[in-house]
Parts: sequence; C-alpha cells; structure tokens
Amino acid sequence: MGLQAVLSRTNYGDISEPKPEGHVYSLEGHHNGPHRWTGGHLSGRNTAPYDPVFYMHHAYVDTVWQRFREQQVRNGINPETDYLANPASGHGIDDIIDFRPYVNVITNRLAMSNFIADLITYEPFPSCENQCNRSPDLTCVNNHRSGVPVCVSRALPPQEMFAFAQRMPDVPDVPVEPIPAGEKFADSPFRDLRNREDTIGTAPIAPEILMASTQVRSRRDVSNLSKNESSHHNRHQSISSITRSFSNTFILDGVVDPKRWVYVPVRIVYARSPNVKGSDPTLLGNSITANDICPTVNSGASKVFVASDGLNYYGNYEEFGIIDERQPFSITTTAVGVKNPNFGDGEVLFTAYDSCGRPCHPLCLTTVNGQQKYKGCSGAFKISSAAPAMYKYSYKEALSSDLSIYNLMDSALEGFSPPLTIVCGNKKLWPWKY
Repeated sequence: MGLQAVLSRTNYGDISEPKPEGHVYSLEGHHNGPHRWTGGHLSGRNTAPYDPVFYMHHAYVDTVWQRFREQQVRNGINPETDYLANPASGHGIDDIIDFRPYVNVITNRLAMSNFIADLITYEPFPSCENQCNRSPDLTCVNNHRSGVPVCVSRALPPQEMFAFAQRMPDVPDVPVEPIPAGEKFADSPFRDLRNREDTIGTAPIAPEILMASTQVRSRRDVSNLSKNESSHHNRHQSISSITRSFSNTFILDGVVDPKRWVYVPVRIVYARSPNVKGSDPTLLGNSITANDICPTVNSGASKVFVASDGLNYYGNYEEFGIIDERQPFSITTTAVGVKNPNFGDGEVLFTAYDSCGRPCHPLCLTTVNGQQKYKGCSGAFKISSAAPAMYKYSYKEALSSDLSIYNLMDSALEGFSPPLTIVCGNKKLWPWKY
C-alpha cells in the first residue's frame, strides 16, 4: 500500500517532507514503518544504524526512490531539476550534506543528480510476473484476501502466509533495559496489524550516543556559512583522515556499561592499490573520486575500519587500524568489542572496509592437517567462555606484544594467532564470496 501510494505521485514535492504526520504520500513516513515495526535500536533516530537491518531497509527505500525517478523520466519530468521551491533549512538545493568521515561533503544538488543515481543499479521488485525475481527465498502464492498473487517468504508456514489481517501472537522478549536512544521515528501512515508494541522502550539519550550521533551526521544551510568557509571541501578530507575519530557507545542490550564488553584481536592485511579504475564491485562508498584515486591525507597513512554487530544481542562496536598505503603489504592489529560471555554467549558478525568505503574480506583461523591456517569465511562467530578463549577483557590485553611477533598470514607457531584476519586486497569479489 505504501509503495503504491508513493508511486502514484509525479513530483518530488508530493512525496517529500515536511508533511503532516501520517501523510499517505510521504516517502519518509512510509520509511518510518519498518523502523517502528522492528523496534529496539532500529526505532531510535540516534541508534538505528547500529542494527544491520538498517542497511537492508534503506537499500529498499533507495530502490523506491529510483523507481520514482524512472517514473518521472517516463512522464517527461527531469528528476535533477524537480526540487522544492521553498525547502526547509538545510534542504536547499545547494545546501551541504556532511557525513564525514564516511563520505566526502556533497550538496543536495549533487545528491539529486543522475551521477549519484547511476552509481547503483537495482533489481526489479519481486512479483509473480517475474517469478519473484528468481529469488530462491521467495515463492508465489495466491492472496486469498485480494485474489492477487504475491511473492512471500518460503520460510513462512503456509498457515501464516496470509495472516495479514491477524495480529501476530506475542512472543516473550529477552528482558532488557530501555535503550537510551532518545527520540523515536514517527509512526507510518499505515498500521501493520501483524505488529505488536515495542516492549523494549527507550529512555533519554545517553551522552555517549549523542556524541557518536552528532559527530558525523549533519546538514548545513549554505546561507549560514561564513565568508571564509566554502561548501566545496578539499577532497582529501575523507574517511581516511588520521585526525578524525569516533566514539563507541558501549550500549549492550540497552545498558551503557563497558564491563559488558570484551575484545577480540583482529589482524588487518592491506594489499590494495588506491587506483580504483576497473569494475571493482565494491567501489560505491565514495561519490567523488577525482582522478580515480581514493582520497587520503597524502601521508601514506590510512585507516581500515572493523565493526562488530550483535546477531543475538543489541550492540555495535567499531574500531580501526592504521596502515601504510605506500607499502606493497601493510599489516597491523586492532581489537574490536563484542558481548562479554559472562553475560551470556554472543553471536556476532564482523565486517570491515577501507578508507574508500570498499569492503574487505574476512578470514577465519582454522586447523588444517594439524596446522593453523586462515580460510575465507562469513565473519560470523559465536563468542563463548569455552577454551581456548578468543577474547581478552581489555583492549590493552587484546593487543598484547605476543600478537606483533606473529604478524603472519598463516602461522604454525605455538604463539597466539588472532581468530580473525581482515584482508583488503584487489580481488573483485564481494566479502561473502569465499
């Protein structure tokens, strides 16, 4: 219903904010629905990116936006110039969007351009007409309410496939404290009757979350810039800038408590050229690639970021290692926080990306013919207290001197080897291809 409502409009002003809450044609309003439906971190404006679902959800929202643009072109409307006449402060056509250090500063004009839109291609929406886009996870069944065939998950039991008008049974939540995330997203214009109320709740925003949230996300009205300030920032002010940092919130299941975290050592091997020409499928992280070179601070030093996202707990942690881009190979070690097994076993997904936003590949330590070897893996781990422990109780312990001695890709030595190695190389593969 929300998709059809948005695509029934023709101009950007018809679907954009500001609009009264609950406006049926607001793309932002329909975007709010999954945030509220999922609950937890995803429901909070300051904490939503801590949930990996955030990125899948926004990829879908981006797809809806692209379908809207394509529809405009068919109707003779230029999406690059169809902008609001009286936008809110910060949303003027030449106002800037500042997501540093994750991407260079750009203007709304560039964000609305075909250059940005053409960076990504989207698959068609799954429908019975296209065999559910040939997805192995979807199947086409008849909707008994509307009589229109629809694609649904193959994982759903048959009796639940059309429980659209029924409230889903309450499932007990793992008891957690209210998440100190502050303001939630507004309600969607449509109410999904399968949903239930968020039983986790939110509390006033914690200072650690506020610091992390406001550090990298802002829009600025160019009318407020001083005469000495330019909206065109130097392209070297990028994610790799050594002088920029970020703060972890140490939130785990709604509680800000560093004692709930332990640290897994992660080795980083960097062997990637800064030249980004070619068909590298991971090159979508930076919209401005002047001279086809990923921006750096011109010192040779750069950063590789490693993140952990809880799969069975609410928690996110991110750290970086500093590498030398001037060398054919650069190896370093960092430590990434995960749930302390003293508070229960944790399942976690590790991901990594370089200074250009290109994903890196995880290798997991395993034993082959009695020798320790690193093999490609998904980066998903179960962290328990079982021996041998893959974690330390402090960041300092995780980066003990033993690690620097054995900074090798494969080690048959008896010394400690990190359970995870991250490789940033020139292979034109997605991280999950291994």
